[in-house]
Amino acid sequence: MEVKASLEGCNKEQKQQLDKLVEAYKEVFQEPKGLPLKREVEHKRKLLPKYTLPNIGLYHQSLLEADEVNRQLQHSSDRNGKTNEVK
Repeated sequence: MEVKASLEGCNKEQKQQLDKLVEAYKEVFQEPKGLPLKREVEHKRKLLPKYTLPNIGLYHQSLLEADEVNRQLQHSSDRNGKTNEVK
């Protein structure tokens, strides 16, 4: 089995060693076949009844940063002939 990953910077001996390693553990390096099996234990957190998940964005920005991004988007859309306000 040939190692398909980029091997730039590896010499011939290192490439051969990697080929042997991949061959020895080929069941680990094979392409996935379908979805993973159901787990015996599903990892999830139970929230207390009075609490809910916080509604936060993926990227945290200060109000100043968010205002600046909105200002730049508004300026860009105005230059392109669109006048919809970005919120």
